[in-house]
Formats: sequence, C-alpha cells, structure tokens
Amino acid sequence: MECFKATQADLANIFANVHDTWPHDAILDIHTRKRLSSAQHKHAQWYYGRYKGKIVTSLGLYAYKFMINSNVVNGAAIGAVHTVKQFRRRGFAQLLFQYVHSQALKSGYEMILLFSDIGTYYYEKLGYTPIDIRHGSINKQKHPDDQWTQLKVNPMDLPASEGLKNQVYRDDTHWQWLLDRYDELTCLRCQRDGLDVTMICGMYEDRFNLLSLHGQVEDSEMQALLSSCADYCNQEKIFYWLDKDIKGLRMHAPKKELPMVCFLNKELETSKPWQLQTIDHV
Repeated sequence: MECFKATQADLANIFANVHDTWPHDAILDIHTRKRLSSAQHKHAQWYYGRYKGKIVTSLGLYAYKFMINSNVVNGAAIGAVHTVKQFRRRGFAQLLFQYVHSQALKSGYEMILLFSDIGTYYYEKLGYTPIDIRHGSINKQKHPDDQWTQLKVNPMDLPASEGLKNQVYRDDTHWQWLLDRYDELTCLRCQRDGLDVTMICGMYEDRFNLLSLHGQVEDSEMQALLSSCADYCNQEKIFYWLDKDIKGLRMHAPKKELPMVCFLNKELETSKPWQLQTIDHV
C-alpha cells in the first residue's frame, strides 16, 4: 500500500468511502457534497492509503496547539480514521498512521490527539496513551438565586488558555474555526458570590452540550451551574465532559470518544492531568 497527502480531487472518494460509518445523508451523493462543504472537514489535511488503485484507508489531520507544562506546543488532532470494510485487519491503517506521523514531524508537530471509538488497545500499539475523562448529563432545574447574563458569542474575547493542566490552546485561529464549525453557540456568563464563569454551549451530536467552560468552579457549585444553564437555554438536559468525578453529578467513563495522546517529541511527555472539553473533539 502507498500513502499520500490528499489533493482536492481525492476528497470525494475519501468522503464517499465513509458513508457507511458516518453518513451525512442516506443518499451517497448528498452525503459527499455535505462533507465537501463542511467547515469541519475543510479545516483538515486529509491523508489516504491506496492499494491496487483503490483508496482503502484515510484520516484527517487538524492543526492544533496545546498547552503542555505551561508552554504552547504545535501539534495536531486526528479525526475520521476509516478503512474500507473489506480491507480491514490487514495493517493498512497502521501504515497510514506511520506515514502521517512522519509528515506531522516534518510540519513541526510535536504531539497528536485523537478520540477512539474502538477502545484503547489498537492505538496504544501505535504509541498513544489514554487520557482520563468523565462523561455525564444533568436535567434542567431553576435556581432563583443565580444571576445569568447572556452574552453575544465572541470567544475571541476570552483570555488565552492557561492553568496547570494540559489542554488545547485556543488562539484566534482556533476559535474562528470553532465558530465556523458550529451553526449556533450560546455564550453565558454566570456571576454569583464571587463566581465568574463563562460557558459556551451548543448542539453536538443532536444533544445540548456544555462545549467549553472558562473560569474556576468549586465542585459544590458545579451541579447548580449546569442545571441552571440547561434551564436558561430552555433545554431539558445538558451533557458534559469533565476531567474528574464530582459529587452530586452523574459521571461515567466513556465507552467511545476515548481521548488519547501521542508525543512525537518524547521530551514533552508529562504526567500532569489533562483538561479536555467537548469542543476539543474533531
């Protein structure tokens, strides 16, 4: 199998191949056109493997920046890893990963993030390490003492990523892509008893999600904060990703969308905890 960086002419075949796994429409042509015009998919550099003249495996590489050990690091996130069904279990995706890792290094990327839907074992063999994260949801509830102010969505005004935990670094380019990617975002600011938190919420996989949380929140405040947000936005429930268990919240280890990281630059490897959010998923 030979591996290549995709050109615009290759994308229709790549996107048609994934129709059975991530259909954007039941009709193949409509599905392909939607992926070709999607802001999310336009943002990636696509790679593929070709075997006997046929594209058999592919993935998208998204340029990301990360905050690692308080330093900004150039990296990438991988999404939409796919192998055509009849060509699976032949090592083609593994060969493609090796090629993409080499290309990423040439581009100055020092680490790669991905989200696995097939468990962790396969990607661990390719050098990826699982990141601990918890998923959950909570029903709406009124909290009369809360004072919410709805703000115009402008993440560019939020301060740059900072803190002791490893995370995606959000600069203006990253925020602009997220604004293009999501059709509608709601930015809420909650201030109460010295609490000052900005929450970015929106629809993700047909569910109302806390996409991003900015500010320090005590565990004792989190339940009221989330349920008030759902009520304010007239949603029955809000889903969330958090990096630890919090008393009073229903939390579980995810069975899919498992975050994993590979340090191409081994000197960056760190045991510090991560702070990943729903908005980081590619």
